[in-house]
Parts: sequence; structure tokens; C-alpha cells
Amino acid sequence: MWAPVLNNLVVIVTAVVFLVITHHTPQAGALSVTQRLVLSIGTTLGIVAQTVALIPALRAARFRLRPRWDWRGVGLGRAARLASWVFIYVLANQIGYLVIINLASTVQFGISSYTYAFILFSLPHAIVAVSVITALLPRMSRSALAGRLDCGFERSRPGS
Repeated sequence: MWAPVLNNLVVIVTAVVFLVITHHTPQAGALSVTQRLVLSIGTTLGIVAQTVALIPALRAARFRLRPRWDWRGVGLGRAARLASWVFIYVLANQIGYLVIINLASTVQFGISSYTYAFILFSLPHAIVAVSVITALLPRMSRSALAGRLDCGFERSRPGS
């Protein structure tokens, strides 16, 4: 549950280091090699920290990573059909983004305003939804494995 928080802390430290080594506001595309290294290494270390934080939970669940080469009958056909819908979704998002960027580029500060608004809109989802789902996923997985797919709705109805 705390793995994404650990990633956020590492990225926050990276941002502070970046601000300390940057004495002026850099223009887009005008970052020095050191600034790029700080950003790239810092964000990568955030993902590494998040991954390392999950290792004890994987060990506690007795998870062992063993590659399998017998792929017949493992559901790749079904996954490919589901992935086609995801591909269409991503394509629609990219077309929408292209339209938004073209419209925003006609106004002064339009692209940066859109970017800041999008980040501000996405932040609550990134913090709350990801943390909540991370916390609930083990319980949901145990319920699915046990065949309890009612999600507790039947028990919570008044008068039942």
C-alpha cells in the first residue's frame, strides 16, 4: 500500500534537488546534461524504490517468478481481444490530445494552461484512487479466488 508513496517521496526529493541545482527557470528544451540526469535518474530511482518495497509482500505471498514457455491455452486470444478495445481507447485519446494541442496552440500560454489543468485534474485520482485500489486489491483478489463475486452488496441491502 505504501509503495506508491515511497515513489512519490523519491520523486519529491528529485524535484528539490533539481530546484537546488537550477538557479534560473529553464526554458523548454534548454535543460543542461546535469539537469536531465537528475530528472531521469531520480524518477527511475522512484520506480526502483516502489518495486523494492513490493518484494517483501511478494515473498510473504510465496510468489515465485518462473517463466513458462507453453503458451497454448493460457488465454492470450482473449487478452488480445480485450487489448484491441484498449488500443482503440488509446487511439481515441491520442486523437483528442492532438485536437486539444492544435486548439491550445492558437492561444498564448494555451498548451501550458491545458497541461497544468490536466495535471491538477489528474492528481486527486492518482493519489486517492491508486492508493485505495492498492489497498483493496488483496482483499478483492482473495474474494475472487474464493468465488465470492457479490462484492458484499447482498449483505448490505436494508431489509435482507
